Amino acid sequence: MFNEEKQFIFESIMYSGMTLYNNGKTSNDKIAEAHKRFVNQIEHKMEEKMSRTLEINTIKVQALKELGYTTINESNAAEVFEKIALSRPVSFVEINGHNIPTFEPLINIVYTFAHLWYHLLELGVGLRQMCDLAKLIEIAFPENDENNEEKAGKLAEILNEIGFYKAFCAIEEVLQNHLGLKYIPIKPKINPIYSQSIMNRIMRYGNFGHFGRKGNRTQLRFYIYLTLERTWTFIKFYPLDKREIKARLFKEIPNKVFSFHKMK
Repeated sequence: MFNEEKQFIFESIMYSGMTLYNNGKTSNDKIAEAHKRFVNQIEHKMEEKMSRTLEINTIKVQALKELGYTTINESNAAEVFEKIALSRPVSFVEINGHNIPTFEPLINIVYTFAHLWYHLLELGVGLRQMCDLAKLIEIAFPENDENNEEKAGKLAEILNEIGFYKAFCAIEEVLQNHLGLKYIPIKPKINPIYSQSIMNRIMRYGNFGHFGRKGNRTQLRFYIYLTLERTWTFIKFYPLDKREIKARLFKEIPNKVFSFHKMK
């Protein structure tokens, strides 16, 4: 649930921290103490990650057993993946008289959305990518289809499981309010400020952020600009996708800072 006060406090703390770092107005003791807390938090996250990895490995072993295998290797990989593919319903799209296998409609929506969301956070997306997702939703959820409610429930279940529910709802609002999509499967209860922010980002940066690049920047200047811009985007959309953005803030941003020091 969006909390405007908490969001304001979070953004203020991040801005204050970046300002202190840039101006060099912090004592070494405070920096060392803050760094120690940061390291402890990273170690805790690593423990959680290891626990999650063990859980995933257990699920993988169970899935392989259900397919009749004990392990996957170079000699049986193709056969295993083929069985995995055939274990789910296969959809076909007719192109020039040929039936082309593709994801089932709901999985296709989730996959396309996840790819679009990744680029929106990293660099930017264009209207074409948004229209692709709108078209997939329109095909999967025809107007007045009596099965729409059931399919919407399955879609919401998948999105909740992978942590993309709120982000998907915000994108849905963009598709409906700005691009004219008539039917949306999940009725969003998201602060409209997010859908407007997403639309502003689309119109400002465009596909892969090409339209947001000002002038002929040097490699170093562009690297700094891009890192700061991404950090601000992560902060702004954090309530929509806490799991993914938290992972990037604690992993990718520190890696980029270390790379920046190497470039200097």
